[in-house]
Amino acid sequence: MNNKKNDLIAGMNCGDVSDHLSDYYDGDIPEELCSKIEQHVESCTDCYAVFNTFNKTIELYKEEAEGVKVSDDARHRLHTVLHLEDLLKDH
Repeated sequence: MNNKKNDLIAGMNCGDVSDHLSDYYDGDIPEELCSKIEQHVESCTDCYAVFNTFNKTIELYKEEAEGVKVSDDARHRLHTVLHLEDLLKDH
């Protein structure tokens, strides 16, 4: 595995992978880009760690979040802190 953040792996550097990580998990990017991200992550220890940590965090959140009710005020504060105000439009 590679550890140099500026090296291109599958045509992407670590910043490129980071920029698309959330969209990758949401399925909002083309298959070709998904493949490039996967190739990069398989060859880069830093991105592999970030990728797996992100994935585990989402899994734990989903497990713990079932049946948990969050007040509208708490949801609004959380979305504001995380700069996800666009998600508030649905609630």
